[in-house]
Amino acid sequence: MQISKDGKQSFIPSRAKGWLAEPLIQSLIQKDAKVFKIEKQVNREFDKVVIVNCLDSCFGHIFSKVWNTYTLIENKPDWGIIAIIPERCKWLLPEDIAEVWSVSIGLKQCDQTIGGLDEFVKDQLSRFEKISFSRTYTHLDHTKYIDMGKVLKIPRFNLGNFLTTAPQITFVLREDRFWLNSHLMDFLYKASRKFKVEKLIFPLLLWRQRQLVNQTGKMIFDSVPNAKLSCTGLGTSGKFLDLMDDHRVDHILSETEIRWNAIYSKSHLVIGVHGSHMLIPSALAAGFVNIVPRYKIEHLVEDTVLPYTNRMLQFLGRFLDEFSSPKLVSKHISSMVKDFDYVNRNLEQEPEGKYY
Repeated sequence: MQISKDGKQSFIPSRAKGWLAEPLIQSLIQKDAKVFKIEKQVNREFDKVVIVNCLDSCFGHIFSKVWNTYTLIENKPDWGIIAIIPERCKWLLPEDIAEVWSVSIGLKQCDQTIGGLDEFVKDQLSRFEKISFSRTYTHLDHTKYIDMGKVLKIPRFNLGNFLTTAPQITFVLREDRFWLNSHLMDFLYKASRKFKVEKLIFPLLLWRQRQLVNQTGKMIFDSVPNAKLSCTGLGTSGKFLDLMDDHRVDHILSETEIRWNAIYSKSHLVIGVHGSHMLIPSALAAGFVNIVPRYKIEHLVEDTVLPYTNRMLQFLGRFLDEFSSPKLVSKHISSMVKDFDYVNRNLEQEPEGKYY
């Protein structure tokens, strides 16, 4: 990318414009940089270090970038690994990481210029003989290189318990990412964002999403009477079914995520909209249903994590269109619960060595 000093002229790839170029340009021309508290935690001292920058306005990006610290520790034992990360997310880092430079900043603020960060980093660099900056790969093969139990500090759902415990279904929701199942509502939502009047129709959109979730929950209960329903997510407006355990919050802290993780690791299935923080839930639950807005289709692989390499990957990982009905979503959930035994038994068959 080429950007003029005043930010008025630029030559950038069109694909990078919205998510990378525009925030970068704004950070370069921003005059008043807000100063955030930066803390240094030194666990082990090294002369040679690799710095991994995990600052990002998107939690999913941070989560994927953190994976690189685990591979680097294993592959570069003579180098100390240092992570720069929002304070809220440092719990994801390896326990044996050399240093953590945590910034007390909200994720959305990571697109801004962070006052004092440049001076802090330059001051720290003088302590080392050799310094490298790591590329932060975001599509590492988690089945080969990453132990999600180590990253998330909790074991994922044990498939051996799928049939021995009551099915737990968890909805993962956000109040700025909607399942609407309505072309009219979808048009209103997109128009409101374009003209920056989202707040005017948010109550309508929230009502519509609650209606769909409640309808889906009732249909799940009709088909799987012993199911246990719960929901997590950011935003606490409105009420769901009385039989649904509500674990939503208005502000996410590291303690909140750890509490949610315990719920996901006991969940047979999680249901969410692409972008509603589905990475960790899908990494811990036995399976997922991901409702995908059509503008997110090209980002399909960025939002979920399952460790299976056989047909269980297809059976327990399902992507549905944003206009899917509660009836269709509940039918998938019912099938995943009721047909698991049949699919699992067939996958465990071993060849006899003789064919006729």
